[in-house]
Amino acid sequence: RFAADTFTSHSSVGIAWGNTCYDFMRSFPEDTGLCDISVVPMVGASPLLTQEYQLNESIRMFADKLRGYPLFIYAPGLVDTMEDKKRIIESTFMQPIIDRWHNMDYAVLGIGRLQERDELRQFRCGGQNMLEEIERCSDIVIGDICARRFNIKGEFIECDYNNKLIGVDGKILKTIKNVTAIAVGSSKVFAIIGALRTGVIHNFVIDENTAKQALDLLKSPALPS
Repeated sequence: RFAADTFTSHSSVGIAWGNTCYDFMRSFPEDTGLCDISVVPMVGASPLLTQEYQLNESIRMFADKLRGYPLFIYAPGLVDTMEDKKRIIESTFMQPIIDRWHNMDYAVLGIGRLQERDELRQFRCGGQNMLEEIERCSDIVIGDICARRFNIKGEFIECDYNNKLIGVDGKILKTIKNVTAIAVGSSKVFAIIGALRTGVIHNFVIDENTAKQALDLLKSPALPS
């Protein structure tokens, strides 16, 4: 009953893209008795063509289950220039989305891990070497929430990539009353630690094995605090 008890009727729910959020929406029960819930995308469209990243279609399906209504975002998640971002943010079609971002009752998000294509490819190493690298470069990307990148200290990084995102930022995330994050798997353990340190998460769903690994890492003196 976790999923059904997460929301109340006559409210708004923000959803991010990715496998985790897609699986959450797909597995959410249809017989909860909930109604009149607006479902809001928290990040623009992804260039990836898989179902998990086609957020507008997922939101349409999820809103049907909640007997609510979807809000669609007709903008890319990442733009080429700050001028492009300004034009999109100030456009008429974005205003209902932005208004909802500032007045969301709930949010559900996944935690993305550092990918091999990202800045620190040496993170493919493991054990103490990885901890030492994180300690030396604690301002580098360790994961993302709503595609917005953060470091191991839980700080959303000031960088060109984050600045050009069309989506909720750290300040907006911190205003949402009830944020549920879902993450499983050993590959995400560093990203999980960083995400929990952002201060935006109220409820966290994780598997037991990964939780134990994260707790063990938090005890390490080499992990930046």
